[in-house]
Amino acid sequence: MRHALRILMFAGLVGCAHQSVEVNVTATTGFEKPTGVPTNPRVGFVARSASTYGVVVIQLVREAFQGPIKVDDIVVARNRTLEPTAVLKILEIRGMAARVTILRGQPGPEDEVVLPSHKLREAAEALPALKTDT
Repeated sequence: MRHALRILMFAGLVGCAHQSVEVNVTATTGFEKPTGVPTNPRVGFVARSASTYGVVVIQLVREAFQGPIKVDDIVVARNRTLEPTAVLKILEIRGMAARVTILRGQPGPEDEVVLPSHKLREAAEALPALKTDT
């Protein structure tokens, strides 16, 4: 009786192993990036530290180093609704942080910073210039 039960269990397991399963290889997980080049490549996020004399710190992301990011580049900060909040100029890059000066607008803490497309750059240029009088 035991021997017959073992044979039936083995046959059941072997039968399960041979069932065909359809796999969708084109489906992406939440961790994969879509193919193609984004129009506004992400550089980093505005740090929570307070701005001093129109200078803020950006926490850079690894993707920032895949593109040609360098000192004196113009970048744009944008909020969660993807509306531009500030035009920034990179002053210094050290490790995974960059010091930037605010040219227009006022970035909020944790705003996303991107290399702007022509359309985003035009929208950001409509922001008010930073007042430097103290």
